[in-house]
Amino acid sequence: MILKSTLLSALMLAMLSCVWVSCSKQEAEKQPETVTPAEATDTLYADWKTFTYETVKIIYPEGHPLEDEFYPMAKGYITSTRKICNFLRIPISHDTLKVYFYTGFGQGREMTGREWPSVDGNNLHFWLPGFMGTILTEYLIPKWHPEKPRYRFLKEGLMMLFDYSGQNYHEVTLNFVDEDRLVPLIDLARDTAINAYAGSYPAGEAASFIAYFVDHYGIDGLNQLYLANEPFEDAVQHLFKTNVDIMQKKWLEYADKVYYESLRGK
Repeated sequence: MILKSTLLSALMLAMLSCVWVSCSKQEAEKQPETVTPAEATDTLYADWKTFTYETVKIIYPEGHPLEDEFYPMAKGYITSTRKICNFLRIPISHDTLKVYFYTGFGQGREMTGREWPSVDGNNLHFWLPGFMGTILTEYLIPKWHPEKPRYRFLKEGLMMLFDYSGQNYHEVTLNFVDEDRLVPLIDLARDTAINAYAGSYPAGEAASFIAYFVDHYGIDGLNQLYLANEPFEDAVQHLFKTNVDIMQKKWLEYADKVYYESLRGK
């Protein structure tokens, strides 16, 4: 697992709160936040509350341990939505988000019957340990491409890239190289179980690869690869006139360059 403990997630949430607030200091307040009884029609949530700020509604149980963080969390969803939509070059979503924020994986799994946080229409079912950017990205990806990609690691890599965990996935990837644990690119493309929510090693690599790929081929190139329906090695050769081994070599060179430039403050 890559930095996925409950304590770390809580600390990261607090850190992100500070980041999101600083990003919005110069924005005029459009409306104050409000707290009302839960708006959910499902009787499971009848005694929950709803925190509302602009287009974000956080539905939560009484006494949620992170209730004091809901305001910066809601602002963070709005700011992050803008950033992710701009990256994908899609219209900025102004849909109302309903975030069902469970107290932890025990309550979340029991009430949803799912092992991981999940998206259901405009409803985001979220709990710690985990990072809010992951589920927000999963929600936004279908607005870019509603079809699931043949190569699952592309979607999971996008989700990991925008998890806002503070993790440098180029550094993670380089560590895997040093430890002789790197999952080769061709195997990433064939992995049907890769999971950004689980914080798996391959998902961290996938995030690094997505950053490299978009920097070199643009979001239009990612569009093409995301929609390709042939063996990965054939798609790489057909669409980008190179082979998987060369692409992997250039990706790792890029990861090394970007990571060490970040250490020098460039």
